[in-house]
Amino acid sequence: MKRNHKLLLLFSGVMVLAITGCMFPEKKFPGPEAPFSKTVEIRQTGKKYQLYRNGKPYYIRGAGGDQYFAELAANGGNSIRTWSTHGLQEVLDQAAAHDLTVLAGLDLWPERLGMDYSDPVMVLEQKERIRKDVLTYKDHPALLMWGIGNELDLGYANESVWEAVNEIAAMIHEIDPNHPTTTMIMPNARNTRLIAEKAPEIDLLSFNVFGAAGKLDENLRKAWWGWKGPYIISEWGGLGWWERQTTQWYVPIDMTGTLKAEKLVEVYSESMKEDTMWCMGSYLFFWGNKQERTHTWFSFFTEDGHPTSLVEAARYNWTGKWPENRTPVIDSVKLNNRIDSENIYLYKRQRYTARVLAQDPEGEPLNFKWEIRPEGKYIKITGGDKEYKPQPIEGLIETIEGGQMSFKAPDETGPYRIFVYISDPQGSTAIADIPFYVTHSSID
Repeated sequence: MKRNHKLLLLFSGVMVLAITGCMFPEKKFPGPEAPFSKTVEIRQTGKKYQLYRNGKPYYIRGAGGDQYFAELAANGGNSIRTWSTHGLQEVLDQAAAHDLTVLAGLDLWPERLGMDYSDPVMVLEQKERIRKDVLTYKDHPALLMWGIGNELDLGYANESVWEAVNEIAAMIHEIDPNHPTTTMIMPNARNTRLIAEKAPEIDLLSFNVFGAAGKLDENLRKAWWGWKGPYIISEWGGLGWWERQTTQWYVPIDMTGTLKAEKLVEVYSESMKEDTMWCMGSYLFFWGNKQERTHTWFSFFTEDGHPTSLVEAARYNWTGKWPENRTPVIDSVKLNNRIDSENIYLYKRQRYTARVLAQDPEGEPLNFKWEIRPEGKYIKITGGDKEYKPQPIEGLIETIEGGQMSFKAPDETGPYRIFVYISDPQGSTAIADIPFYVTHSSID
């Protein structure tokens, strides 16, 4: 009897300790090797916001893309942005190898491509897909933050999208408290107000601005109605194709690579640096080669991997120094002695001449490469969605003599472009294109 009584007392004591331990768990403090702050966080002092990484201030000097990591680091960049988790492991590993960080894009399906944010099943399935991605990559040392969707506001009507974004941000905070959340939109007062109301779990906003970067202060003050918090510029660079003059056949007219580079430096010095209270940094668009209206419009690199004029402009913005070897400079480009804004019509199968005036800052010999491509098929494509890339038409170019090219107009009527690539012996390349329209000749 006494033995059973002792066992009962012992059992009761164990239960009390167990219950007490559950109700009042032992506090655990970080050891000497553990940081007292989150891996990445936003701190506020008065009205000033500052991004911190591993306890140190961190300002983003970034670009969007998934390659050319060594070139990004060598030119003063420190971060790269993606639009989805496709191939993210390789991007994170390459970024870490070059001491870069990654703003990892989480690909949310937009309303314009068929997503119904009033359908709880579709919303839940998307959320669970995102959860798996976050769990997979949240502990990688190169991860900087999560980008929840890109331009979900483009062509949308259902405001429930921001509630879905908020649920995903809250979920991320639960399973990954070490990395902030953001979502990318165009500067717009209505959308910033809705995000402030419906998505308070978002830590900072990201703006895709392009040409609006030239009026950054003005545009963001308008967009900030309802949102007074930190932000980053998630896409900027040259003027977007929607911001440029078009031809009579409604295709946009691009700037030369030289003019784009000059604009990049001008905008950064006059606009991008001015907000030290709210801005966490910016990402250039696009650190690679991308077909969007043309394969050169936003591209910082040629198709075969050579840096364009934009790369040295980015270097100057990030470091304050030009490279020792400068990119060739384009003075002008003409087709049949006319410039691109003159709506150039050519007769099919007739012979014409294109000419570019360019010079090398170091006086080195230049190489000229010419191409003729049909205009892309993009009439109903928007928002950076995948486009078909037209390939060069063989057999049209007859002679090339330095900066002058003679050619025969294509057999088929329709819109085309001439592209010229001017490179120095090191491969640095300046690019220009000029659109034209082929019509029937008088003898047809």
